[in-house]
This record gives sequence, structure tokens and C-alpha cells, in this order.
Amino acid sequence: MHLLKSSPWFFLWCFFLFLQPQLLYAQQIDEAYNQKIREYTTDKKFLPASVLNLIQDPKIPSPLKHFGQIIGAPGVMHRTEEIYNYYKQLAQSSPYLQMKQVGTTEKGRPINLIIIGTEEALREVEKNKQQLSLLADPRKAALLDVEQIISTTKPVFYLNAGLHSTEMGSPEMLMELAYRLVTGNSADIRNIRDKLL
Repeated sequence: MHLLKSSPWFFLWCFFLFLQPQLLYAQQIDEAYNQKIREYTTDKKFLPASVLNLIQDPKIPSPLKHFGQIIGAPGVMHRTEEIYNYYKQLAQSSPYLQMKQVGTTEKGRPINLIIIGTEEALREVEKNKQQLSLLADPRKAALLDVEQIISTTKPVFYLNAGLHSTEMGSPEMLMELAYRLVTGNSADIRNIRDKLL
């Protein structure tokens, strides 16, 4: 062992061990998706890294793989059923996304809620909902309980898309955002998944 520590191979071995997690978990950028984003974007100031650099995940279908087009392709709008089918694909292929029916339209069509978070957070959605209801009504929680409730409850960011029939961009954009949130491993994305619902 002493010989190993003094040899240059030891340092190379240590360097490899240091890099191994990055090598194993390095995510590949979907260059075809990037190319289409660049092609369809009218001004370079609208192309920060957060817009480019969509991850190419081998197990989870990107919008391009699912629809054959990127989100935001000119002249392409998806119907609600197509959007829900994409979310079903994401839910089936990612442990970070659930889809639940929360209501029905006047025409009998489903209204679905998409929930994104860690596997643990998704298992505890109902508990989190109960905790938030305690915070929403001061009659339900004693002042001493509030700190404990806050420390054990994940904040919820609720994004509504397509509430009005002329709002066509937001349902499209949320599909890409959902894909980015379930596939990304950057510190920012992990932070969102770990700390929020």
C-alpha cells in the first residue's frame, strides 16, 4: 500500500475516483432540440442556457421524441388530450412526476393535475396537503405548532395553463418545463425537486 501511495498511479486512481460520479452521471445535451430552438428563436437575447441545453434522457421521452417536434415549433399546437398523453408518458418513465385527475369539465373531459417532486415528496402529497391546510386556517393550528408545520411541509408552486381557450402557449411551455424538471440533474433543478412540489 505504501508503494501505491507514493506512485503517480495512486494520484491518477484518486483523480479517477473523484471524477467517476461526474462521468457516470454526466448528462448529454439534445443537440437536435437545441438546433430547432435556435432556428425558431427570433433573437439571440432569448437564448440563455436555461432555454437551450435540453437534456437527452435515454429513458424519458423528450417532447421532440414524443411529438416529433420541439415545443414552440411554428404552427404546432397540441390538443389537451395530446398534452395529457405526454404527461402520462412522463409519469410512466420518471419517478418524479405524477398525474392525478382532480375534476371534470362541463363537457365531461378530465382536468388533470401534474405534480413534480422527489419520490418521497410524491408519496407524501396528501400529508403535505393536510399540513398546508393547517397553515391556511389559523383556527386549526396553535401558534406553537406553526414552526413545526412549516419545517415539515414542502411549499407548493402552482402553475395553471390553458385556463382560457386563447391561452395556447402556456400549456405547451409547461410540457417542456416538466421534462426539464424530471430529467435535469443540475444543482438548480435538484434544488427545485428536493425542496418544492
